[in-house]
Amino acid sequence: MTRIEDFKYGVVQGSPGNLSVSRNIHGERLTINHKPVIVALDSSYYQNGSVHLEDGSIVDLAWYTGDVRLKKDPASAVQIRWIYETEQPKRISKTKKEKSSRENTQKLTQLDMNLHYQRVGIAVGDNQNEAILEGIVNRYNGIAIPIDAFEGKKKVIENQIKDLDIVILVTAFAAHDSTWNIREFASKYHVKFAVSSSKGYQAFERALYRAENGMPAYEGNQQLEYKMLKNN
Repeated sequence: MTRIEDFKYGVVQGSPGNLSVSRNIHGERLTINHKPVIVALDSSYYQNGSVHLEDGSIVDLAWYTGDVRLKKDPASAVQIRWIYETEQPKRISKTKKEKSSRENTQKLTQLDMNLHYQRVGIAVGDNQNEAILEGIVNRYNGIAIPIDAFEGKKKVIENQIKDLDIVILVTAFAAHDSTWNIREFASKYHVKFAVSSSKGYQAFERALYRAENGMPAYEGNQQLEYKMLKNN
């Protein structure tokens, strides 16, 4: 009997014209018939006319188990089922960045969360908007510690993570090999972990909330409850 199988939360890697998926956000390989598969994606593919594919996108893939191509060329039988909308950060000047950080802190409603001076690692690949992310951690009484997610040596990444209480991985910028390392070491040292799909204020803030409260690491299309602080 033919049925549909899927691979959820696949991480898109590569450059325009050379995009592919081989793992999901948990570091698990895409396997079909017990063999690892790398699926090349068409970067011109758009969903609903607006959501497009790029390095760091998160997708669901699907295929029919009865497809004859699965025997000789399984990757050709795989199709994109869904592209998750990930808010990409805007490049802004430092002056605007600091100003918007202050304005955001004043205007935005606040989640019901107090980190009580826990050490929060922010795993990013560059320092764009880092001040804003550190500001969010500080707002909730945490201690922000930047992690260089482009540092390829596993031992260096391990040493950065092992003494943390929480680590938030920003997928839009982290080097992909490091993504799996960070997840692995967070699990090994029982560090609370969540994924922010972008450096957007709300995406990062919610990832912090999920990590602190033992909720799913990745928001996806789940309906999750984020309690707001009253009278703030």
